[in-house]
Amino acid sequence: MSADEVAELLQADWLQDERGVLLVALDDADDVLGSVTVRRNDHRLRRHRASLGGFVITESARGTGLARRILGASADWARTHGCEILELDCRSGTHAEDAYRGLGFMEYGRLPGGLVEPAGTFDQVEMFIRITE
Repeated sequence: MSADEVAELLQADWLQDERGVLLVALDDADDVLGSVTVRRNDHRLRRHRASLGGFVITESARGTGLARRILGASADWARTHGCEILELDCRSGTHAEDAYRGLGFMEYGRLPGGLVEPAGTFDQVEMFIRITE
């Protein structure tokens, strides 16, 4: 699957307001290939920041450029809502951490043992990317 064949990015109207949006990437058969939630920070000192959550790309769509397209659409939405920074967090030592670094995110914090799940205890890695010049 090439990046040109991948996905139309849709804003889910039922999950959108001035504070956030769900972006969904669909293929020609309307199967979901990826998604992310973008949420602007409400705190008066942090309104220039938006958080990404649930940033998921299906295995079949990895390596097609879809993550970069979803990140671009997320940045576009965030900029139109006054944001200059996108931030997210992930479990350390995962494919996601490497993928985010490959998209240009930089680590700004790490909470040792910040995530606990049945598979064990992991560091929580906080990352950001500037979306304005």
